[in-house]
Amino acid sequence: SNAVITNEECTPQEQVYVMQQNGAKAVIFSSLDNVLHPIPGSSNINTTIPARMIRKDMSDFILDKLESETLEVRAEFSCDDFEHPLVICALDTEGIHWWLDGDYVLQKNKTQNNHPIWHKEGFYVLDYWIFLHTNNNTEAWYWAITSDETFTKDEQIMAKC
Repeated sequence: SNAVITNEECTPQEQVYVMQQNGAKAVIFSSLDNVLHPIPGSSNINTTIPARMIRKDMSDFILDKLESETLEVRAEFSCDDFEHPLVICALDTEGIHWWLDGDYVLQKNKTQNNHPIWHKEGFYVLDYWIFLHTNNNTEAWYWAITSDETFTKDEQIMAKC
């Protein structure tokens, strides 16, 4: 559960390869700007362990905890759902509902209306969820962002599309 700092001159794929050779079971990369990017690969290097990128603020939180206390870092690297994106990035381009912006992560084995849901840790005390709302089966279904983790309080829906 110790962080490994690698040489920035190595490509991400080379870094994963080196860590795999040293017994790593998986690799977590930090973004540099709180935006998740694809991790570039290399056609001449093969690795067999999973690698994921997390937001810089979450990486800073983990590193702070590693330095200040005993902490075991656990991560789940799920590759079994190819039908749905692991992360949905929401952005209010007008800036009116900025607190809804960010990365919503697919919740494994959790559904609403027989469809997957995504979760984002929110600002203040609220978390946010993206789910497919049935609209009480009266009209077309729509995607909704809510702060209601029971998905039953329509008055807590903050955005629709």
